[in-house]
Amino acid sequence: MASGKNPLFDTATTLGKILAFLGVSAICGVLVAGLMVPAAAVTGSAANGSVQFFNSLPSELTVTPPGQVTKVLAADGSQIATLFNENRTPLKLDQMSPNIKNAIVAIEDYRFYEHGGVDMTGILRALASNVRGGRQGASTLTQQYVTNVINENLVSQNKDSEVVLNGQKGVGDKLREMKLAIALEKQYSKDQILEGYLNLVFFNRNAYGIQAASQYFFSVDAKDLTLPQAATLAGL
Repeated sequence: MASGKNPLFDTATTLGKILAFLGVSAICGVLVAGLMVPAAAVTGSAANGSVQFFNSLPSELTVTPPGQVTKVLAADGSQIATLFNENRTPLKLDQMSPNIKNAIVAIEDYRFYEHGGVDMTGILRALASNVRGGRQGASTLTQQYVTNVINENLVSQNKDSEVVLNGQKGVGDKLREMKLAIALEKQYSKDQILEGYLNLVFFNRNAYGIQAASQYFFSVDAKDLTLPQAATLAGL
């Protein structure tokens, strides 16, 4: 969810501000170069590899069905227990209230339907804020979804120790996250990404995905969330 305490660089000092400027400039340069590769008339295995990266998804980003609740029923069909590692009930996007879709986009990534996975405007805006001493991140919903998919796959393989949290990411991790986000947007629609994000993201109190969060915090289904309820969940 929203993470105002995860800046890409520490900008508390003048040196930090200079490094922030140089670092983000370097990131912008790498991304622009990566985006231009498919359109350039370049030959050789390196160029072909770059094009392939953006036009396909690596195995670590394979979108698999997330873990969900198993219900234990009695002989008469009544529910007697639920078993889960992650309390989650996946839904289709049209089974979710428009309020939560609008709230998530407005709070997390209001340019979601305009960018191609990485929001260069958002990066520059975050840089300007951080140079002034503020704390602002620039990860898009697509980037956040990438991180959640990778971490979910690691957990499902019992590789919890390899999970990298946002606050622990280095510049290399962020660059790879950006490249994967660009590749993901070439394979999936915006609605597919938003649906996946809302089913996967952790909302707190062992509530994974919007349906579990809606039931836990407000005792309603995700399709019935009001605007204030949706805004509350989006801001967690």
